Amino acid sequence: MDINGIYREVGLRVEKRRRMLKITQEELANLIGLTRTSITNIESGKQRCTLDTLYRIATSLRVSLIELLPDEEIVTTGFRIEPLYEVCWNEVLKVRERSGRR
Repeated sequence: MDINGIYREVGLRVEKRRRMLKITQEELANLIGLTRTSITNIESGKQRCTLDTLYRIATSLRVSLIELLPDEEIVTTGFRIEPLYEVCWNEVLKVRERSGRR
């Protein structure tokens, strides 16, 4: 997923949660100090928001910040970025292998 795909996915998650709570774009905008147009653009992935803005959105929508982020592996520069648990588990397996345990 490229960087634009990440922002589109975040926007979709914001919109889905906002609609689930039956909050309008205008209401969300007022809660976090943005304009309705900014919320529209964030939800469509056209506007990149800062971490503190995303945090305010998550708090206003009563979800954790992580719930708004894509949970797929992210590829931005051709390198594979693995989820943290996968990296940790691979390290555990390497240590076990070196010590002769399985």
